[in-house]
Amino acid sequence: MKLPLPQGEITFDVIHDDGWIRVCTTGDVATIYVDSIWDDEIVVRAINKAVAMGAIQGTLFTGDVVRDQIAKMHSMRAVKGVTWLGGIVTRLADGEEGPQFRIDWDSIPTITD
Repeated sequence: MKLPLPQGEITFDVIHDDGWIRVCTTGDVATIYVDSIWDDEIVVRAINKAVAMGAIQGTLFTGDVVRDQIAKMHSMRAVKGVTWLGGIVTRLADGEEGPQFRIDWDSIPTITD
């Protein structure tokens, strides 16, 4: 997946191993793009940083989810309407290496655990 062009007032990137996260915020809304991040802790840090920068609502787009357990859990959440960190999970497509998801928050959580 190519890095999307910044569309917000504030943009920051997190590079970790071969993966990346890009966070774009406009006012109090964050759009988070995740690609090839294997460690949930890295995603949590990016979400927390977006909240610290003033984001209240947001959407997270995953690239291809290659970790089988995460792909299965997000697929189950999408089908059963179970949230992830309070966000609604939608399965978007099957990518080359795994399924892709969208997670929408009316209120982005600050994650402390």
